[in-house]
Amino acid sequence: LAITFYPASIYLSAKKKTQLTFGARARDPVVSINGDRIVFVQNRPGGTQLAICDIDGKNIKPLYIPEVQVRITRPEWLSESEILFVERDLKGIELIKKLELTTRNISVAENWQSLQPLHFPRAQKNGIFFVADGSGLANVYFAKGWNQPARPVTNTATRMMTAEWDEKSND
Repeated sequence: LAITFYPASIYLSAKKKTQLTFGARARDPVVSINGDRIVFVQNRPGGTQLAICDIDGKNIKPLYIPEVQVRITRPEWLSESEILFVERDLKGIELIKKLELTTRNISVAENWQSLQPLHFPRAQKNGIFFVADGSGLANVYFAKGWNQPARPVTNTATRMMTAEWDEKSND
């Protein structure tokens, strides 16, 4: 797979797209907050890894390589130096983890453990949305920050996938 980036100004005026990687087996790309880097999941033999590159697709570097058969999905920039992602371990447990870019330290939000499995993190300027199945149904939860207590936002009998903060209505 290849990352295809659609800068709004180029797409709207020229109606073109630009392929940024070739043979990198990249998926789930997310542009950094200041727009200079892309973090993505990279498929590798027997698993996945978290990788980063410049906005032009150059200088691809692995950030985190878990053991074989561990799956990484859904990277998300929490800040310019922190990346959230979902990791499914060898026992099938899915957790949201945080990678500190400067130290390469990985942490797990202890306050969210009872809600697992956890999916679809979405960092917003006022906090973090994520989906948790701990109650038996997938509902959206919200925490004001990393490892802060989370509260349910939805209570549905179906499956929620993600949430977004509406800055206009503050909802």
